[in-house]
Amino acid sequence: LGRTVSSPLFRDPEGGMRKTGYAPLQVGETRLGFVGVEADARFLEEIGTLRGRMIAVGTIGFLAAALLGFGLARGLTRPLARLVEAARALGRGDLDRPIPVGRADEVGFLARTLEEDRGRLAERDRSLRAMVAGIAHEVRNPLGGIQIYAELLEGDPKLTEAQRERVRKVLGEIRRLGEIVEEFLSYARPQAPEKSAVDPGGPVQETVELLSGLLEERGVRIDLQPPESEIRVRVDPGQLRQILLNLVRNAVEAVPPGGGVRVRWEEQGPTVAVVVEDDGPGIPLDRREQVFEPFFTTKPEGAGLGLSIVRHLVEQNGGRISLERADGGGSRFTIRFEAEKGVPVG
Repeated sequence: LGRTVSSPLFRDPEGGMRKTGYAPLQVGETRLGFVGVEADARFLEEIGTLRGRMIAVGTIGFLAAALLGFGLARGLTRPLARLVEAARALGRGDLDRPIPVGRADEVGFLARTLEEDRGRLAERDRSLRAMVAGIAHEVRNPLGGIQIYAELLEGDPKLTEAQRERVRKVLGEIRRLGEIVEEFLSYARPQAPEKSAVDPGGPVQETVELLSGLLEERGVRIDLQPPESEIRVRVDPGQLRQILLNLVRNAVEAVPPGGGVRVRWEEQGPTVAVVVEDDGPGIPLDRREQVFEPFFTTKPEGAGLGLSIVRHLVEQNGGRISLERADGGGSRFTIRFEAEKGVPVG
């Protein structure tokens, strides 16, 4: 054919590897013959064996490197993930949760730095709370005396109706100051929760009864939307009432006369959601995180501690709280706790 060709490898009768090749002999266009060569090809077998060993060693090395890299990555990402979660808790104001250290590398250095910052913030927070509690106590004691004398003065038969009305206004301001003082005390000395299995319907009803006077005064209607079946959460019943009282009171105060507040509680997978929404003007998007900060308020009255206390109590009871815009344009606060199943209601 005018081309050089070779045969596949084959074994001779003695079992050795051999190979033959053929090449044409020609001058110009004249083909004179061909040359055949048969040679020992055992070295090719050894090369193939070496090639297989190299592939095997490379594969094993690659797998070993992959396993080592995976182990190193997990050893690095796990403590980093714990550190990120601890930092997030610190950012939410949870100053009682220690930062896990346990390492001597850069991650450990970062953890120790965060733990030192947490300690300083916790100490500053304790000092602030102690100062707030001291001031609140100093104010509450004389305020109680002023209220007693104002109530006695209100009952004085010598007062004219105009004078009596002025005394009632003074009493109203005293009660408002008393509520602010109680907010300061709740913020300064939070109590550890004593949890039990609770049907949220009970605290919701109690909240509505406590706020019935405010609802009537402001001309606001409240719509309760209970679930079809009984549900339970494991929380501190008193703290759940305080959470609901602050949320519903804020909603009522945000609604114009004739508006409404809706409260519903329902099971959502593994959690129970309690939702309080209103027909008010809503909270601007850029202020939705600020409303949970201490001393921040959009109202002309109050100390701005209500929602900060609410978030702290919710998180103390293992829940979380979120703020969204309601369908009608108002605010929708949603608190979620883990559902409690198969436990008698406390």
